[in-house]
Amino acid sequence: MKKILLSMLIISAFNINAQITDVAVTATPASITASQSSTISTTGSQQGVNYSLRNSSNTVIAGPIPGNGNDISFNTGILTATETFNIYTESTNSVGLEFDGSNDYLTASLPTNFPYNTSYTIEAWVKSPLPGNTGHSPIFFVGTAVADDIEIYVQKNTNDLVVAHNRGNGGTLQGATFPDPPNNVWYHLAVVFNGSTIEAFYDGVSQGIQSNVTPLQTSGASITIGDIFSSPWSAGGGNPAAFTGKLDDYRIWSTARTSSEINANMHNSLTGSETGLETFYTFNDATGSTATDEVGSNDATLTNMDPATDWIIVESAAIPGGTGIGNGLDFDGSNDYLSTTIPTNFQYNNSYSLEAWVKSPLPGNAAYYPIFFAGDAVGSDIEVYVQKGTNDMVVVHNRGNGGAVQGASFPDPPNNVWYHLAVVFDGSTIKVFYDGVSQGSQSNAAPLMSTSAEINIGYIKSNAFTPSWGPKYFKGQLDDYRIWSTARTSSEINANMYSCLTGTESGLEAFYKFNNTSGLTATDELGNNDATLTNMDPATDWKVVSSAAIPCRSTGGPSWSIQMTQTATVTVTSTGINEQTAATSFSVYPNPTSYQITIDTEENIETIKIIDVTGKIVETKRLTNTTINVAHLIKGLYILEIKTDNGLTHSRFIKD
Repeated sequence: MKKILLSMLIISAFNINAQITDVAVTATPASITASQSSTISTTGSQQGVNYSLRNSSNTVIAGPIPGNGNDISFNTGILTATETFNIYTESTNSVGLEFDGSNDYLTASLPTNFPYNTSYTIEAWVKSPLPGNTGHSPIFFVGTAVADDIEIYVQKNTNDLVVAHNRGNGGTLQGATFPDPPNNVWYHLAVVFNGSTIEAFYDGVSQGIQSNVTPLQTSGASITIGDIFSSPWSAGGGNPAAFTGKLDDYRIWSTARTSSEINANMHNSLTGSETGLETFYTFNDATGSTATDEVGSNDATLTNMDPATDWIIVESAAIPGGTGIGNGLDFDGSNDYLSTTIPTNFQYNNSYSLEAWVKSPLPGNAAYYPIFFAGDAVGSDIEVYVQKGTNDMVVVHNRGNGGAVQGASFPDPPNNVWYHLAVVFDGSTIKVFYDGVSQGSQSNAAPLMSTSAEINIGYIKSNAFTPSWGPKYFKGQLDDYRIWSTARTSSEINANMYSCLTGTESGLEAFYKFNNTSGLTATDELGNNDATLTNMDPATDWKVVSSAAIPCRSTGGPSWSIQMTQTATVTVTSTGINEQTAATSFSVYPNPTSYQITIDTEENIETIKIIDVTGKIVETKRLTNTTINVAHLIKGLYILEIKTDNGLTHSRFIKD
């Protein structure tokens, strides 16, 4: 007796936790014989979540089916042996709000329990260009038309983040300034006041602490997001002031959140019931002129905004929700690197694509920062590195390997923030992409494939890359590292750079999620090319990924997945490879076979069907003899359904 365990398998998503409800899973029937199927059902489902049935290889068997609140059922297809299934749940697209910088803003009343004169925390995901000389960029305002209690804005000219209390409200005006926030990329902003000091955080990293007076609470004050209208603001030269950019996942707290609380939850989709959370706008409404408060009744009104265009699909993986915060690898720039063999089908002399999420400081004059190397100790087939001195991204083929050495250089990559890197060679040209945006295309000679080549991540092994030039070890963090034997297109890169891959994608030769968390091996999700950590400390180099810029996200927009805890068991009656389900005298040979099979029986065979492991009938025959040609079938396990005068008999065979 064999059992099929139907477990909810966690699917790695790097930085985000989702609010997806766990559901029970049942199998009907719970006991079957070989070559039958079972139905797997969930007890309920959620709107905004897609459900798929996958086997133990994470191949989708059925779905995705959108949740609608009702039970969802999947058919397993024909089952012949023990198999473990999982239900994969994935959110649909996330939505945010876009502000035009002219007159778009939100208004809302003050939450009932928001005594901001005692403490407060404001959090949001922000993507906005630095204003330069164009005007101030307000993110949060509390006050009236004649009094400002709290102002949070990015200042024109200096691009500083400014937090000011008590402009024109009768209190003591005092402000705090913090360094420029990230420019026009998604980042998490948190501003915390604890009663005496203000602290600002970008992506969970403190930007400093400054003493500040307590804000007064003006009678009749309300909240504005994206603009400041008060007369004291205007009198102080504040205009023009209108936020330009995108906002998502906006949270207003009555408590002073700690650094650990911010970092632990900035990638999480909250429930709305958290202590101290007074207002929470997910901006997932998608339509209409109201942004729903997930906590209670403090909905915000869109003013001067166009619901047809200002509700946007968030195009970055920077916004919550998905499975728990994931891991990456940290390289010290001294001697850390990974090494592995060349994947069997990685013919990089024809074409290749390399993808990774990267966070690294620009090296300046300190060193070269290698991201990928293929070659040996004598020569380099492929080098991808950030150049010492210029900070250019450089791709070189055939340094010291006997081929025609040629290189291509591209603009500086983003400095010390998470970005997605893609390097593509199509046989004649090299293209580089940062966050899906092309950095140009340059002709280049094809790389040779050295017979003793290996792959290094974070190091250039070749002595042709002269050590006297300077250190050649990567410094920074890497995550979600993908090696392809194909030249990925711009649309493929953009469609999948935020996606969780299954490992079965065509052309994918090695895939390192770096979610091991311990040990000296980075697992290849394809199962063939695990990488060895060299000179690295597993106690410190497996890092919780500190930015939200990492997958997993589904095609078309951000999404997340979640672990279900329920299991269901289906009992399958099966024996060996030649099992037959009728008490008759049959033999099927040779088994396995590459060309033909023969059915040896004294019974009268009416028809035979050949069925693949998904339950699909691939062939039906009326036999004129007992030999069947199977040379045209792809390799795999098949069911032979034989109909005789005595009924049906099933036998299995392997096409090799």
